[in-house]
Amino acid sequence: MGMDLKLNAMNQITKGTVIFQEGDPVGAIGLVVKGRVEVINNGVKTTIGTGSFVGLCDLGSDMYRVTYRSYDDVVLFAFTAKGTEAIERIMAANQEYGSLMVISLNKYIKELGKIYRALVQEAEDIFSFSF
Repeated sequence: MGMDLKLNAMNQITKGTVIFQEGDPVGAIGLVVKGRVEVINNGVKTTIGTGSFVGLCDLGSDMYRVTYRSYDDVVLFAFTAKGTEAIERIMAANQEYGSLMVISLNKYIKELGKIYRALVQEAEDIFSFSF
C-alpha cells in the first residue's frame, strides 16, 4: 500500500518509501519537485526525476498500474486526481503543468523504449547462444 499523502500540498518523502502501489486505487498524482522516483513493474525499473509527474499514466485506470518508490529523499506536490478530467483541472491551476506533463510522458516513453530495446537484445543473445 502506498503512503498517505497530504493532497494539494508538498510532501517530504524519505528514500525507499512506496508513494503509489501497483493495484491500489488511483486517487492522486504527484509532481516531483526534488529528488528521483523509481517506476517499477514486473521486475523492470526506471527512474524519473525533478519536474516529472508520477501517476499520470494511471489516470485512465481505476488502479495504479506500476509502483512508484522514492529513489532519494523526495519532495512531491500531490494533486487530488480521479479520472482523466483531473488533467484539465490541474492544467487550469497552472499552465506550465501541461508542458511538464507532456515532457514527463515523453521522457517516460523514451526510457521504456530503451528498456524494450535492451530486452530484445537480451532475447536475441539468448536465442543465438542456444544454437
